[in-house]
Amino acid sequence: MAVGRENHLGQLTAVVFVKRSVRFPGKHSALVQGTPMIDVVISRLRKATCLSDVIVYSKDPDVRPACCNVHMDTTTGTIADSLLSALQIYGDIFAVGGDMPCLSGSIIDAMAKLFDGTSVIPILENGWIEPLHAFYASDTAPMLKRSIDDGKFSLREYIDHIPHRFFRVSGQDVKHFLNVNNPQDLSTIPEDCRI
Repeated sequence: MAVGRENHLGQLTAVVFVKRSVRFPGKHSALVQGTPMIDVVISRLRKATCLSDVIVYSKDPDVRPACCNVHMDTTTGTIADSLLSALQIYGDIFAVGGDMPCLSGSIIDAMAKLFDGTSVIPILENGWIEPLHAFYASDTAPMLKRSIDDGKFSLREYIDHIPHRFFRVSGQDVKHFLNVNNPQDLSTIPEDCRI
């Protein structure tokens, strides 16, 4: 159920999307300074004051975070199907990838201040958006379902068709949007992003 948007700070749920990686098997358990990446992601999310709960929404039964609820994602399609399912179950959410160990609680809080029932999507200086570091309004779920039913599985296309506002990311803050897609990416994690 969606939280009353007029007083949502500290009441939003973060949904961490996890699936088995083909390019980097076991990446969510890969160690970042001796800590499994999924636990680093959860720890960094807990620094955001706008979030009341963190849920790992996983297609990988081997992912076992130390201190977080895990709900199995039983959808069989793309990330669009997973996002639709999460919106239907949890209402308004902060959707984030489980492979983003450099998250910033203060950036998430700044984004949450813009969230008033209109989805908030980060856009980087180069024009790229990060759909798995975004606040989504639950009332956009029917639009996402229509897209999926029409065979359109791109989150970018879905975002283009829903009410949203961009959160501009520049300068040093870009490092907080790093995705780990292969083992070599672990060595690119900046020192000041580590826990």
